[in-house]
Amino acid sequence: MHETIDLLYQLYSAEGFHLVEHLLLRPQQNGDPFLAPLFVNETEREQDPYSQRLSLIFPSGYARDFSRPPNTAIRTPVTPDRFRDVEFRRHAELMVQQACPAHLLPRIYWVDQQAPETPDSPASFDHFENAYFNWLPSILIPGGAPAVVRSARAALIQSLNAIAHDEP
Repeated sequence: MHETIDLLYQLYSAEGFHLVEHLLLRPQQNGDPFLAPLFVNETEREQDPYSQRLSLIFPSGYARDFSRPPNTAIRTPVTPDRFRDVEFRRHAELMVQQACPAHLLPRIYWVDQQAPETPDSPASFDHFENAYFNWLPSILIPGGAPAVVRSARAALIQSLNAIAHDEP
């Protein structure tokens, strides 16, 4: 049984995703960073990037150097393999839309991992995941130091903003 668990973890551990409810990221006091509103269409931005908004961050199955523009970067395949498949992505997005309550507006991002030996970028899946795991305890465990909570929230907001504006 332990060998099976180890094999499953080895093969499928990179296939997770992260869900962030934007309302948990709203500014708490003056000077706190905020989520940058996205464009609803070519000229109009969303009015409220917090209420009823969700972001789902999936690994794309690629790694790249984020110091290059998204359209010119060389992407190399990494695990999870099936996340590179366009049909699998469509299916995953459809499942999210069907399972999500109608009053919530989910946004799905397929985010590249950081290529080895390249500069760190807040738009990479690796950077986001670190920020997410630093922020999560500040939400789940009450009574954290306010400075630590604000810092964790700021790092996650920076990464989400970078991901949202990095899409080609």
